[in-house]
Amino acid sequence: MTFVWATLFLDPIPLSGIQRAALLLPICLSISVVYRTIKTPDLRDIPKTSLALWITIVVGMWVVALTLYVVYLLFA
Repeated sequence: MTFVWATLFLDPIPLSGIQRAALLLPICLSISVVYRTIKTPDLRDIPKTSLALWITIVVGMWVVALTLYVVYLLFA
């Protein structure tokens, strides 16, 4: 079983651009849930605040990516 996991590092699974961008969603969601679980004193507020933080992170990452892409197009 360990050999199967080791082969993923030697032969990675090919992912398209949209698939790589979609991998941003679950990692940002887990980061926002963990962060809000630590920072929020009332547990009933965690779903609402973590969803707002998740949207903020994802939109922020897309804005940074699009800005860098435009800068690349301007100077390349």
